[in-house]
Amino acid sequence: MSSRGLVLQGGGPLGAYEAGAFRVLHDWFTKQKSDKNFFDVIAGTSIGAINAAIIVSYVKERRKKGFGISESWKGSANKLENFWEHVSSDPQISYMWSYHWIDWDERHRTDCNVASKEAARRYYGTKELLWSGAERVFSAPNIVHDEKFFDQSNIGHLYSNKPLQDTIQGKEGADGFAKFPIATKVDDDEPRLLLISVDVEEGATVAFDSYADKDGSRVSEYGEYGTRFGRGTKEEYEHAIRYEEGIMLEHVMASASVPLFYDFQRVPKKYDYARAKRGLEQDSTSDNSRPFWDGALLSNTPLRELISEHTLFWKEKKKIALDNPLDALWKGKNEGEKVPDLDIYIVNVWPTKEKGLPSDQDLTKDRMYDIMGCDKTEYDLKVATLVTDYRDLTLELIRLAKDKRIPKDDVIEILEKLAKSKFRTGKQRRYKDLLKGKFDVNEVLRIERRDDVDSISNKWADWSSMTISRLLDEGKKDTLTKLIDRLMVIVDNDGLSSNVKDRLIVPLTRAKDVLDDDRPSYYDNVWIQLTKFIEQVDIEGTQSRLNKEKVAMLRP
Repeated sequence: MSSRGLVLQGGGPLGAYEAGAFRVLHDWFTKQKSDKNFFDVIAGTSIGAINAAIIVSYVKERRKKGFGISESWKGSANKLENFWEHVSSDPQISYMWSYHWIDWDERHRTDCNVASKEAARRYYGTKELLWSGAERVFSAPNIVHDEKFFDQSNIGHLYSNKPLQDTIQGKEGADGFAKFPIATKVDDDEPRLLLISVDVEEGATVAFDSYADKDGSRVSEYGEYGTRFGRGTKEEYEHAIRYEEGIMLEHVMASASVPLFYDFQRVPKKYDYARAKRGLEQDSTSDNSRPFWDGALLSNTPLRELISEHTLFWKEKKKIALDNPLDALWKGKNEGEKVPDLDIYIVNVWPTKEKGLPSDQDLTKDRMYDIMGCDKTEYDLKVATLVTDYRDLTLELIRLAKDKRIPKDDVIEILEKLAKSKFRTGKQRRYKDLLKGKFDVNEVLRIERRDDVDSISNKWADWSSMTISRLLDEGKKDTLTKLIDRLMVIVDNDGLSSNVKDRLIVPLTRAKDVLDDDRPSYYDNVWIQLTKFIEQVDIEGTQSRLNKEKVAMLRP
């Protein structure tokens, strides 16, 4: 048993790249045989949280209309692409920014230090947006003077994200792109939504979760743990954000409130849904709400939170794998009911690597932002794999102890000893706790946007339609390349006969060749070849030239 998880980064308009990547994954899983979710959980930060909310909301609403599990996902990629087309802008580069615009190509040809015209378009177009606002994303700025030091040069620019809020949820009867509240259930085979934000005062990541706990409550708890936060002798967390009926727009915007650019987002400690239905704002006083900033501050690639919340849900909320596996092993059985393994798909919008050093101030800032926002989860995956290895080793030693007729009580005595690590509540673990609720994390696909020669430092604010269209297409091409390469590796390394291997490689090779075609029809032509590949996999499986395990690895 395994769950499929999607991780989406933050990065403003770079999120269009995620929409392109999702289009490919959507079309791939549309061809799966089984009636199951394309993704069981989507974790997103900032614009990744907005993309995730749009997708899960779409699927949830389709399920409410009676569509089946897999059928509910069909069209979700269209919905997401429509959002990106809707939020794109067409800034008119004014004379104040572009007095050098005439003969720019000639200047670039004769002087290598002059940017390309495309880079200049992005640079000055973004300046225009930051000056006048992006119609469906953020307002024109308010100038904020710093009175503290009487320094007239110390000013800031604060924008409002009200236009983006209106775009997401709709305004004055117009349809939005997500319907709130977003509440999903594992027992109904609905996808899980995890949105990552940062509590400004606590300095801690907080995950807002569309799944309820075993008591039917939706609450995000964090901070210190102890009796002084509860009633009487009851132990509780210092902070709790309750949203019983599901995730609301405030939770989404809390994940996407970029510091200095936007004010922090106040989220009610207990969401008042009756008040929301009357069209009234929530109580945002300090006693009844908490201030949140963009989740990218601490976790722009929320893999760690996905793994942590996956464990927490299945162990504590679903009460799975709480029993000591020792009893099952001693009876000659497997470990019993397990936490589902995680097959992970990660979409990164900030390039990790770049060839060559930046040569000017703008490219230096651009590279700095890349490194600040890029994926840093490789260590998290290594730790998760290492923990699994230690657990498997321990279970093998327990089996050996049983086979060698070592008394069960002697093994129990070891497992009851205190470990050095603690639960998140602060309670100390015992060795037996290390065996409970563990699962494998399998990285299936990691898609990462590559930087280009026309990059600019303010690309996080470039909502121009030309840039968004390009990012959508890059997301598609990069994901198709990753998918095809992965399938080729599996075919090439799977010990198949040369005849079977040739029949499977041909459509993949043709698909790869079509990717180099710049015509708009390239996408449909790639899928013609991928469909032929899937059909060939089924033929080989039916004729027993591929076993079930290999078919499962090569099919969506």
